[in-house]
Amino acid sequence: HCEFISERMTYTSAASRCAANGQETCKFTKLRDRKTNDCNIVGLYWEYFWNHEDTACNIMIKVNGDGGIAIVHQPENTLDENVIEHLQENSPNFFFVNWKDGMFPNQSNGCGNGACGVVGGKCFCKTIVFEEPVWKELCLIPSTSDEILSNLYIGNVSPDTYDAGEYDPPIRHGEVKLYRRSGSDIGSVHTIIEVVSYGRIMHFKNIRSQVYVENVDGSTSNYSFRNSPHFINFLDQYARDAYYETDAVLDHYFYHKNTAPFLSFRFIQRFGISNPSPRFIEVVTTAFKTGKYQYKDSFEYGSGEYGDLGATVAAIILDREARSVVLDADPSYGSLKEPLLKLVGFMRAMDFQPFPDSPEIKIEDVDIRLGQMAHALPDVFSFFLPEYSPPGPLHVASLVAPEAQLCVTPFIIGLLNSFLSMSKWGLSKCYSGLGPKTDGSCHLPEGNFSKSFGNLTFVPAHSEGEKMVDELATLLTAGRLNIKSRR
Repeated sequence: HCEFISERMTYTSAASRCAANGQETCKFTKLRDRKTNDCNIVGLYWEYFWNHEDTACNIMIKVNGDGGIAIVHQPENTLDENVIEHLQENSPNFFFVNWKDGMFPNQSNGCGNGACGVVGGKCFCKTIVFEEPVWKELCLIPSTSDEILSNLYIGNVSPDTYDAGEYDPPIRHGEVKLYRRSGSDIGSVHTIIEVVSYGRIMHFKNIRSQVYVENVDGSTSNYSFRNSPHFINFLDQYARDAYYETDAVLDHYFYHKNTAPFLSFRFIQRFGISNPSPRFIEVVTTAFKTGKYQYKDSFEYGSGEYGDLGATVAAIILDREARSVVLDADPSYGSLKEPLLKLVGFMRAMDFQPFPDSPEIKIEDVDIRLGQMAHALPDVFSFFLPEYSPPGPLHVASLVAPEAQLCVTPFIIGLLNSFLSMSKWGLSKCYSGLGPKTDGSCHLPEGNFSKSFGNLTFVPAHSEGEKMVDELATLLTAGRLNIKSRR
């Protein structure tokens, strides 16, 4: 006589419903078939069972030494085999919660001064959930979206989904809207608060749900944590809910207040400026958040939507900090060139031409010799850390140079050897080259490209030594080679 699939209720409620239909409840511990209601048969729906009315059925938590908790729901005198695995006493499914003031029951404080028992080196605690309004009067409710988002954590469906008359028309309160449930006070837990953040319309309950550790005498202890919302039911675990929760987590990360400056800093670094100024980061962050970038009051880029990459990139490459030639005189400006980009830049500047019978350029062992190769990242953190600061003047000045993490002796020598080999014998394996291996000996005179798959064809525009060096300095160092080195 369920009103809907997977309906759960207390034993007393079930007995009353059965009695109203002229039936009695089964004395079962396991249920196999909802249609036949066969009792005491191990089968498909083993996680559903009744408990006697006089047995304890507390929702408990198991707290480890780091403050992580695992939910335990094992009714008194119930065997492990009758409890779903992730709710058993030996469950290893710990997760972190936001403990008030960072304090939680542990071995050093006697598991909450005796409030909790000790099982297997972990604190086992009974819990009580208290729910109350965050704001109890209209005058206390903040009028800005940021303040609402900083205090409310439990979402609600749109008021439009309720039956007509369930909620009164909205009350405009600064940047937010308040929906009062008919017959309830504006300061009740039923009030729905609507905010708009980065183009998203979101609804929250005016509710604070706090989980307290229960003392032995049934009172609440001083240990508590915010009740974490979740999408996945403890018993009926559907893939659909996992998708919803994954979407919610991704949205949380994407719209987090730290995401825009975090990405802006790294985008700027990848565009060649390792140490952007706070002003530059703020400009790019604003473009990412607003989805717009105005250039010299004449051109506007972006769709106006949060996270617009067109506006973000425009803010990076058109900002004065990216375009001013005056900054070229600052030795800390710009960034080091990655080894792979040095190799590609060298081949382009020196007019590398593959041979007709092997038009595709093939390079090998680049990650071993140079420390870097396209699509061969050693891990998700790329080849170097964005905050890496090499020892020396840069570190003393609190500046970073991510690419310097690859500037170690073996990779530097490997890069120079590859340049030398390509200049003298073309793209080959000979003499620490990066080309594919070929049969035969590498004992060849300079300029013999018979073992190579292409060679450098650059011809200087000038025959004079000084002008030739200037041209090479422009092509290979963007003109940064100092006068002393040119001589």
